[in-house]
Amino acid sequence: MEESHDLGVGPEFEPVQACKVLIVDCYELTRIGLRYALQGNQQYSLVAETDNALSALQLARQTQPNVVILDVIPVNEAINLTREIKAILPEVKVVVLVGEQDEHNIQAALAAGVDAYCLKTVTSGRLFQIMDAVCQDAVWLDPGIAKKSSAYATPPSQNNLRTTLNYGQFQLSLTQRECEVLTLLTEGKSNKEIAHLLGISTHTVKTHVRNLIQKMAVEDRTQAVVKALHCGLVKHEPQDNSMLEV
Repeated sequence: MEESHDLGVGPEFEPVQACKVLIVDCYELTRIGLRYALQGNQQYSLVAETDNALSALQLARQTQPNVVILDVIPVNEAINLTREIKAILPEVKVVVLVGEQDEHNIQAALAAGVDAYCLKTVTSGRLFQIMDAVCQDAVWLDPGIAKKSSAYATPPSQNNLRTTLNYGQFQLSLTQRECEVLTLLTEGKSNKEIAHLLGISTHTVKTHVRNLIQKMAVEDRTQAVVKALHCGLVKHEPQDNSMLEV
């Protein structure tokens, strides 16, 4: 039976600059847990929740969320729903919760525009950290998932990043600065963080990102990260006791 609930949170009841959250989860208990966690965080405002993809699209149009948390079975349906939501709201951030580590779904999810791909075992505190990161344009993978994803990459010879690459029909030549920016992108850094680390302006960072997107023949920074991992441009060695953003 279709279940959806628009919480009807008006602007006058939201904290200043609160990020609006839409929950799409087929499990009632999980929705209750997420709802309870969000109630204790003033940075995020739950505007609607549903248990199915069909009403999720309608609620996305109605509530215009900043973040969508997806826990839909099978994962392929969550990936398809991500594409549809991104078509309506290109700027929305999508966090997908999964119950198993499937590297094939990981690649498809990132290609579809998923901003965070993490296990359902994530704590509420870590989930908020992840949401904070993706709201600053980072892409986040669970460390165990990222380790599997990195296995698809061809390790570079000496350096962490190669400026020239021949990968089938994909030929790429990057400047040293573009290499540095791409490396930081795959580490999940936001434009502001990259600017601080490299000692340049955020405007310059955006220019480098646009150049990378054009050179790598992708549509956005998420796809640039995916392609970098696929083609072995970047090598990461995840640590088990730390959050890895790629």
